[in-house]
Amino acid sequence: MARRRSARRWWKQEGMSRREKKKQEDATLADGAAEAPARQERESTVFEEYYSMQQLLGEDQKSWAAFLRCLCTPLPVTFRINRNLHSEELVSKCLEEAALILHPSPEDLQQEPGVTLAHPKRLEWCDGYQLGVSRTSLKHGQSAYVQSLRTWLMRWGTLPTRAGTITSAGVITRQEVSSMVPAALLGIESHHIVLDLCAAPGSKTLQALDGLYSTVGQGEEPLGGIVANDIDERRAYGLAARARPVGSFAKNLMIVCHKAQKIPNIHAEGDESAGSFDRILCDVPCSGDGTLRKDTKVWKLWDPLFGIKIHRLQVQIAMRGLALLKVGGLMAYSTCSFNPIEDEAVVADLLRRCKGSVELVRSDDLLPDLKRGRGFSSWKVIDDDLEEHKTYEELESKPHASRKKHLFCRSMWPPGKGEKFPLDRCIRIYPHLQDTGGFFVALLRKVAPLPQQTEKIPREPAGPRTEEARYQHLRYQPVSKSCLSKFGKDLMLSKEDTKALAKNLYCRSSQATSVSWITHGMKKLFVDSQDSKALKTVWGGVKVCDWDRRGGFYFLRQEGLPLLRRFLSKEREIEVEESDMRLILDRCHEPTGESDLSKKARRRLKDMEPGQCVVSTRVKDEGSSRRDEREVCIVAHVEQLGEGPMLCLRMRTSPLEAQLIAQTRLCRTAASAASSSSHRPVFPSSSYEVTCRGLPFSSTEDDIVTFFGECKNLEAGDVSILLDARQRPSGEATVKLRSVEDLHAALSCNRNMMGERYVEVFEHRKRRAEEEEAVEESIKKRARKDFAMPPRTGGRHYDIAGLIKKLEEIHKELGDEKDEKEKNEDDTDEFTRLKKMSAKQMTEIRRMITERDELLSSSGGGGKAAVQMSSRIRELIRNAHDLHGKMQEKLSKEEKEVAKGKKNGKLTPEDLEIHQQMAELVSKHIAECESLEKKRYQGRAGGRNGTKGAGVNGEIKRTAMDTDLAPIDLDPDVNEGLIQLRRNDEKLDEQLDMISKGMVRLKGIAVDQSNEVKLQSVMIDQISDNMDKATEHLNDVNMKLKDTLARAGGATNILVKVILLILLLSIGAYMYKAFG
Repeated sequence: MARRRSARRWWKQEGMSRREKKKQEDATLADGAAEAPARQERESTVFEEYYSMQQLLGEDQKSWAAFLRCLCTPLPVTFRINRNLHSEELVSKCLEEAALILHPSPEDLQQEPGVTLAHPKRLEWCDGYQLGVSRTSLKHGQSAYVQSLRTWLMRWGTLPTRAGTITSAGVITRQEVSSMVPAALLGIESHHIVLDLCAAPGSKTLQALDGLYSTVGQGEEPLGGIVANDIDERRAYGLAARARPVGSFAKNLMIVCHKAQKIPNIHAEGDESAGSFDRILCDVPCSGDGTLRKDTKVWKLWDPLFGIKIHRLQVQIAMRGLALLKVGGLMAYSTCSFNPIEDEAVVADLLRRCKGSVELVRSDDLLPDLKRGRGFSSWKVIDDDLEEHKTYEELESKPHASRKKHLFCRSMWPPGKGEKFPLDRCIRIYPHLQDTGGFFVALLRKVAPLPQQTEKIPREPAGPRTEEARYQHLRYQPVSKSCLSKFGKDLMLSKEDTKALAKNLYCRSSQATSVSWITHGMKKLFVDSQDSKALKTVWGGVKVCDWDRRGGFYFLRQEGLPLLRRFLSKEREIEVEESDMRLILDRCHEPTGESDLSKKARRRLKDMEPGQCVVSTRVKDEGSSRRDEREVCIVAHVEQLGEGPMLCLRMRTSPLEAQLIAQTRLCRTAASAASSSSHRPVFPSSSYEVTCRGLPFSSTEDDIVTFFGECKNLEAGDVSILLDARQRPSGEATVKLRSVEDLHAALSCNRNMMGERYVEVFEHRKRRAEEEEAVEESIKKRARKDFAMPPRTGGRHYDIAGLIKKLEEIHKELGDEKDEKEKNEDDTDEFTRLKKMSAKQMTEIRRMITERDELLSSSGGGGKAAVQMSSRIRELIRNAHDLHGKMQEKLSKEEKEVAKGKKNGKLTPEDLEIHQQMAELVSKHIAECESLEKKRYQGRAGGRNGTKGAGVNGEIKRTAMDTDLAPIDLDPDVNEGLIQLRRNDEKLDEQLDMISKGMVRLKGIAVDQSNEVKLQSVMIDQISDNMDKATEHLNDVNMKLKDTLARAGGATNILVKVILLILLLSIGAYMYKAFG
């Protein structure tokens, strides 16, 4: 017991916390000189003594030494390719980009003098690779090869999503080699129904899903499905996030949350005595001592009681798995432990309980490239004091073992003489055989119903306390007719297509806020059947649509596009150039207007009504023919740009997901991967930005850089601390990042502690979208047009479209003067047109700033309306910057024309000088509007004196419409005159200001003198009052003294008389005695 306590507190004895210990180990591993903590010079641990007594590797001391030596080295990084869960083009692109990574040169593997990485190994039996670098070295390595490898794994791996954002492509899954064995042994085919009893974190589930699609032909869909179960709801949702990158291939996946030993049986075809699953993965909880190479604490924390305490639970889970298995089906029982109490003892008990209905399958001919060991036929039962108990009866007879008796059971001991189980068919994987972790696998086949399954058990009627009522809110149900009709209108589907889709569309609430696609095979067994009501379903199928609460419409998700593409109308598809697709993905949530697209896309966009659409392009790799072109499609929305007639495209996916599409599906790698001399993949030039909230007010830029310690390229200049209205730190900051690696590292710091406060970290665009939410809600007209929603009066969309077309025809026939004026304006030069547009923009901005300031100065403070107007003002200022940029471009062209001496009769040097002055004037107007927009609380400060429109010093407050700059849209001659007049006015204003200041000073002096005189008079009055009070007090004191003295005089006379009387009496007494 003392040994166990010391082992559990080993980090405290070393004088450091576990976090400090981890940092020290990471720092050691980052150097590259030593890959593991120093374990060579240490005393023997309980782990070594226990397995030495078990003779884990027999009497071969060389194998035992190699085993311990291998445990002292870190585990290499391995991954598996999800070849069947993605298109062939995407998988080939992933492997082409990794051509230099998976087949490096000797120079690449040379990290530093004396340190050389092992060459990556191809694992044919699991379609994976074993790299020559450990997880810690991969995280902290600084060489070009390791950095490119880390970037490639992050981009193409199946990382969990953050806040609904897909951060990786999902083509590869990082998974330890030994954990790939159970799913590989099962031989999963497309028609199998598979159950993963203890699924989280989900690597085996994805491997089973990949096997489900391995035998599917071109254009076919698998008839089977995967059911993944985990006891922890949080881990179950994490598994769903891990499966999101595979997109529409997850439609055959369902995730439930139950205790593995109590998961309900979904009876097939009404046979309640039969199982429901063809294959079962039973990777039970265990002590985990096979993961020593990943978790170094196991060396000293390991205890023999770990396996003894969990033995009963392992048997219960495995028996439940066999009960759910169909006759003829296979179950793979596995643990990541070396302990025979958790391995062969459990298998022997299963065979003993099943009484011949289950057999242990020989797997020598399966996975021939896998190096393995055979299972044990005998083993020892040892307690935590390393004392062996040969039989259960011997343990019961020992009095000192009474405290341990309740932990042991008979099934822990090896089979008796009359029991012959072929336990040598089990598979034991040792680390030193193939540089892997420790693992145990037993392949079991169910050849007959279990003994306890021969009798049919009647189903209990559904009641308020049954599982059916308990999980009612989690059940998937068909989409209602009203929601289905709305779904079809928003996606612009025909009634026939909507009706055909209804068979696979399910939701979890009557409002249908999220619509999922579930395959026919999965919904028949796990959704529509009567027994499925007892399932606590966490996730099912693929989410194809979500409900937009603000806009009131259904929008198509990117992962739902492959499933619904064939039902969407060709009229809602826009084919664009590759450059257009890159621009749309780069802007993502920002609108991409008609003017930014190519002519072909612009012409197609003009003919399309607002609503959802599919944007597609064809990409051809370098050196490939046109037949090898691949199509890239995204979901976008056609919207109106502002309130004008121009249209734009906008995506609804996150910036990270859009960036991922651009990096994985649009990049060309066939030729560039083979000829590139650099290992680091090229990222787009666009930067990333995150927002930090909850920072200490005393934090500096360097403190924030230290907080994001894992961001390699972050500097203090990339940090901007946000200030409040009083120019004090607001506790928020924005951080600009240069790579997607730094973005992932920054987001991983979310809710980490900085001092005594935890800091929230999120994407900057998300915060910006939250700020502009109020503006989007207020612009109802724009929302209606953007998403082609029917009006509340019950009218239909095509009726409104017809009405708009008729109005346009009437407008053309009348030949409105405004159109003629605009036509004449188009004939003028472009610079004049830009100047007039800038003038209108500035007038609108100043008007809105004035209205916002009035709202802020009101008693209510403006509230939401002021926030909406501020957001609209910022948008107009951005548009003004764009117009000014176009003016500068036009001005540079005109300068080149004048410099070349072109005489076209339209432009002279004098005109060029006037254009330069106008461009400078526009820039000044924009700068002034920006400064006015930032003073958001100017109106509140102006109303403090109680006078409406008065400033702090009684001056008249100027509005945003009052400016000292000249108007933009005036003629040059008039403008010169106005400038001269304005200069004269400025001189007069300066003189008046000087006079006003002098008068104010004189007034102040006079007021100060008057105040001083008043103060002095008050002080004199106070002094006289104090003198009067002092005189009265002295008089009172004198009177009291007189009374006291008078009283004192009378008392003195009496005292004298008494003394004289006493003297006389004493004299008389003396004389009487003397003469009497």
